[in-house]
Amino acid sequence: MNTLRPPSPAEYSADIRCPPDSVEDAHDFIQTVWEHHGDVVATDRMAMELVLSELVSNIIQNNPRRAVLCHVSVTVGISELLLRTSDTGVPVSTKTGSGTMPDETAESGRGLVLIDMVARSMDYRRESGRNVWIAVVDRTSQGS
Repeated sequence: MNTLRPPSPAEYSADIRCPPDSVEDAHDFIQTVWEHHGDVVATDRMAMELVLSELVSNIIQNNPRRAVLCHVSVTVGISELLLRTSDTGVPVSTKTGSGTMPDETAESGRGLVLIDMVARSMDYRRESGRNVWIAVVDRTSQGS
């Protein structure tokens, strides 16, 4: 994983190469963001961590036999947290969650549904040969 690069006080990015990097590298990245933003409450952190973890996991699972570069950026705004991933993996056929959790015996299909549960919005598009996911999590006010 490349070093954390803050283009501005509120924006952070990292490149994750799978392999050898993994979901743990994405977790390390987001923990560094939180070190710079102690004002983000725990519930909002958990929501963003879930979104990031599920997206990176899906990228890895959808490309089991090929190297993939995933560029991750997080913007910490006053009222929202924005996550953008852009990866070199194969095109994705499922664009959004179905809205319902799959059967408990299902081996996949939970990630996008979980993201839909915690994010205000999630968008997918194929852009210049890359999968681009953008998710927005609303921030909770500290007084709540």
